[in-house]
Amino acid sequence: MRNPLSLKIRTAIIAICTAFAVLGGGILVVTTASVSREITARESTAVLQALGKGVALQLARSLYGQWRETEGLVRFAEAAPAAAELRLRLETIAGLNERYAWIGLARPDGRVVTATGGILEGDSVAERPWFRAGIQAPFAGDVHEAVLLQRIIAPNATEPLRLIDFAAPVRRPDGSILGVIGSHVTWSAVRDVVRDSLRDTGRDVVLVSRSGEILVGPRELEGKALSLPSILAARQSAPQNNVETWPDGQRYLTTVISPITYGNLPSFGWSLIIRQPADAAAAPARAITRRLAIGLVIAALIALLASLVVGGMVTKPLKLLRDSARALADDKLDRPIPDLRAYQETREIADALTRIQARLTSPSLRTDFKQAAE
Repeated sequence: MRNPLSLKIRTAIIAICTAFAVLGGGILVVTTASVSREITARESTAVLQALGKGVALQLARSLYGQWRETEGLVRFAEAAPAAAELRLRLETIAGLNERYAWIGLARPDGRVVTATGGILEGDSVAERPWFRAGIQAPFAGDVHEAVLLQRIIAPNATEPLRLIDFAAPVRRPDGSILGVIGSHVTWSAVRDVVRDSLRDTGRDVVLVSRSGEILVGPRELEGKALSLPSILAARQSAPQNNVETWPDGQRYLTTVISPITYGNLPSFGWSLIIRQPADAAAAPARAITRRLAIGLVIAALIALLASLVVGGMVTKPLKLLRDSARALADDKLDRPIPDLRAYQETREIADALTRIQARLTSPSLRTDFKQAAE
């Protein structure tokens, strides 16, 4: 009885070849896609790190210029020049660099002796953080609103005047304190350096303070302190690479660059976060996966065509042998057995059928068959 579930050899060959092609190709696609994602993630992270280090270096070097000028003023003031000569030096430096909002020298009691434009001369800055820190050691102060200078420099400004500070002690030859040199740099100049660094690259630069406040970044986030892993790492000045979801709901590949320094520039405690949408970072891996998927479809079609050809080559001689065997079974002994020499197996089967045919056509053997039948 014929098994209704039995397959034709050609069908089995086609099914097996196609299945192996799809299975092998699928494994290749999945494995290659996983590897490409890992490689793409490493390369994207490396690119972000390189860009971040470049931005950090650019920012630090731009501030280092002001710090070097502050150091130069300290050395000049330590030579005890006349007040007019010191003021001329201060005015010259401020005039050549529009980043400066104010530069001045204060006595140890905090009273301003000489300053650009005569601003705050005679006033006390003893309670200002830059003076209290600068009288002890070189100091770099984080961004803050101009408490004393706003009403003088920009009384009609629509936005608060924000500054960063440099300060350093001025000493006599015996080491005693002669005063403190302080310089205020406009925050807008620093902010523009950060904002312009990676413009139109598809990546964002986020400058984070020591307290975790976003100083520069997407405008909707500036002034905020977020509890993201990258922000927490930035607060601790700990380099980190991560993929995380930001308040806009998007996932970003992020890298933390810290600290931001150059030469003997005092630290502001800032860190940089460079972020890129995770989808954009993974785009090369997706492109590779798509190409592999297309390749898999093409390979499956080729396997299907190959199996059709191979199936035909294998099944054609088998069909001829099948027909010959059926003829012998139906006592059609005059039908010739096909001479099949392409494959060893079909040749041996054809030879066996030829011997059977020869025996069945033998007169003595046919007489025996007749007697047995009677």
